[in-house]
Amino acid sequence: MWEQLQFAGFGLPGMDNVFFAVQPDEEGAQEVERRAFDLCDALGLKGRPMGKGRFHVTLRGIGTYDGVPQDLIARAAEAAKLVEMPPFEVVFDRAMSFRRRSRKRPLVLVGRNDSLQALRRALEENLKRTGLGRGAGSSYTPHLTMLYDFGSVAERPVRPVGWIVNEFVLIHSLVGRGRYIRLGRWPLRG
Repeated sequence: MWEQLQFAGFGLPGMDNVFFAVQPDEEGAQEVERRAFDLCDALGLKGRPMGKGRFHVTLRGIGTYDGVPQDLIARAAEAAKLVEMPPFEVVFDRAMSFRRRSRKRPLVLVGRNDSLQALRRALEENLKRTGLGRGAGSSYTPHLTMLYDFGSVAERPVRPVGWIVNEFVLIHSLVGRGRYIRLGRWPLRG
């Protein structure tokens, strides 16, 4: 609907988000969805799970744009091709709400996942080579957002959810439209 309200030069800027991520396999996505529904039932949350196709762990944001710059995608893809890392297991065993400025808070799964940290570092090093690196210093907490809700959940253990990470992807998120488009995928090897 917002497309109808745009006039030349007066569109809604920054509606296209581009980021690298890992996504659960089908079984992992089903488990994430079950944890989300279990937590909603147990805690009286009203949020709806994001959907199995949108569950992901962000590795590194590339940026938010009005449209997707193809030269940027090409440089990001070049960096991704250089990553050498063997497949690894991730496990999320705690749930909590992250704080945000808006009233709805993300309910996320977290866990100690050193291999995700290592994959992010390898990707960042290669992004520097293509001119997309930000440099060291940004904090990173690997997490998987299940849903958004007005309620706040203190950190709590949950039945573990995990999968083997065999690849990472570059995603174009159509912000506010609940849709992801995969721009590329790269297998882990090494």
